[in-house]
Amino acid sequence: MPTSRDNAILAMRMQGKTLEEIGISFDLTRERVRQIISKFGPDLNYPNITELRNKEKEDKLASIAIEISANWDMLNKAMAEAEEKYKDRPANS
Repeated sequence: MPTSRDNAILAMRMQGKTLEEIGISFDLTRERVRQIISKFGPDLNYPNITELRNKEKEDKLASIAIEISANWDMLNKAMAEAEEKYKDRPANS
């Protein structure tokens, strides 16, 4: 039966934390964290940590792409407005 500390360790691992990160939080070695996880792990359906991290990266990149797209649209709109406003002015020589 997992203790409350074990449950916290398992939860952190399922959130994608590394053994090192979990060990620092609980003042344990990576090996001890691995042992705790392996003790209860076979009964649990753990997501692949690498897949979790890749998903987080994909989500972050998608968010950045949306932000860039919005900024690009605003820039294009501002340039079109400026061109319209100054289209009849002669160019400075």
